[in-house]
Amino acid sequence: MSATWIPLGGAPASAVIPCGTALPASGADGDRYLLVDSVTAPTYGWLFQYVAGISDAYKWQFIGGDPAFAEVVAQESPNSASYVALATPGPSIVVPRAGIYLVEIGFYMFNNSVGGGFAQYMSYDIGATPASDADSTGAVMVNITTVASFPVSRVRAKTITAGPTTLTAKYRQNSPSASYPFSQRWMRVTPKRVS
Repeated sequence: MSATWIPLGGAPASAVIPCGTALPASGADGDRYLLVDSVTAPTYGWLFQYVAGISDAYKWQFIGGDPAFAEVVAQESPNSASYVALATPGPSIVVPRAGIYLVEIGFYMFNNSVGGGFAQYMSYDIGATPASDADSTGAVMVNITTVASFPVSRVRAKTITAGPTTLTAKYRQNSPSASYPFSQRWMRVTPKRVS
């Protein structure tokens, strides 16, 4: 079997993958498209291929690219037993379309005194839907003999039913009267399939 090599500058127009901030309203089997959040200063580029045989609405299959990423490095405490924004909100990421995404969240957990039972949780709002423990990551420190910190993270596949939708991190702790700092908070989102 022989192959033909085509220099990039000499590729036919039909070989150029279109790029933009919105996927086409419809596609044909095998169509490819590079979705970016900005055509002038993109923070991510997601390459999709349309697969007509997929039985649900999410027919644009992700085939490559970097995840969307956001972080907040400030060390802050929620002083709340329910999910709230910290003084420096976020991180947050806008998912552009309905689809199935891998959502990863994480932070550095701190306790600032010895003892036990310190619990910290990070989750995220999905648009107007409040953060919940079902999407959270967190940990409980027990029998702590010195001030300590360690990373906590989780990845979860989430179906987002509308787009654009903003995912915004929220935080809670097991005692509203204590001060358990969160630091180096981050969120990373990679699509699997979108509509």
